[in-house]
Amino acid sequence: MKNLINVITLDSYGVDISLSCSKTEMLDILIECDIPYDMSRNDCCIINSKLLSMNCCFWIALHFNFEDLTTVSITPNEVPNDLKKVRLHYWEVQKKLKNILGKVNQKKSIIMEFFDPNNLYNSWTVDGVCIEHKLNNRFGMEEIISIRPIRGRRM
Repeated sequence: MKNLINVITLDSYGVDISLSCSKTEMLDILIECDIPYDMSRNDCCIINSKLLSMNCCFWIALHFNFEDLTTVSITPNEVPNDLKKVRLHYWEVQKKLKNILGKVNQKKSIIMEFFDPNNLYNSWTVDGVCIEHKLNNRFGMEEIISIRPIRGRRM
């Protein structure tokens, strides 16, 4: 993974995906590189790949508004049933994200964890892009990395 702000590296395929690509350009890259994807919803392209130089796969959901990429959501393929293992995975991913993105927005993390100490939250704002890494208990524990532009900036 290069930097998550401009590029996502699909480790399973050795392919960099630019986050400034249009939907058509992104699909052309996926087809050209023979990367399987699910486009059953017209506004969302889902890819399964290893990321972050980790030995596990993630679902990468690329959300579009017509041709423009609006949000990227990344979740681990498999979630262990053991809460301790889920939290351990979160911190392993968090370490990789911190190496790529630098220091987290500590103030926001403290506030979020104060309201719900069972959930974990870290975020970065870099070059007009917000990256959030969350561990929530919605319908079981769920880890999500969300990448989205801040007001007015395009991916």
